[in-house]
Amino acid sequence: MSDWLDRLQQIGEDEPKKTLAPRVKSAVPKIESVIDFMSSPPATFTQEVYDEWNIKFVLIFEDAEHLCYLATRDNKDGQINEATTVQIFKSESSETLRSLLRQFNIEVIDPVIINHAAFFNERLRSCEIEMWAAKALKQFCGFRFF
Repeated sequence: MSDWLDRLQQIGEDEPKKTLAPRVKSAVPKIESVIDFMSSPPATFTQEVYDEWNIKFVLIFEDAEHLCYLATRDNKDGQINEATTVQIFKSESSETLRSLLRQFNIEVIDPVIINHAAFFNERLRSCEIEMWAAKALKQFCGFRFF
């Protein structure tokens, strides 16, 4: 019994506190380029934007022509504030992409359409103001919009 009490006394309050590992927001590492992204598109990824929002992308559809992600904007409490779909085309010569660009009279650098009013807003586009999903894609792997 005295050995046990001696061991308890050795484990005192003076011991350094152990720090826990930070929680991982996304297991997908940041991708270095659009080419890497397109060659191996992640099923899900998260990107923090403006130190305020977490933008989560979940692949909901893929075919020979494009990828379609559901993008959600979460606040720091984890509540979803807004959602949109993002179409990433595998080829700039896609007839669907060309049709959308003609229909909405917009130009894109990379073949991405974000189905959100801010993406199609002529004044925001002329000022080169990126909406939250575009900012997240630019930070995550380098997609360009202007």
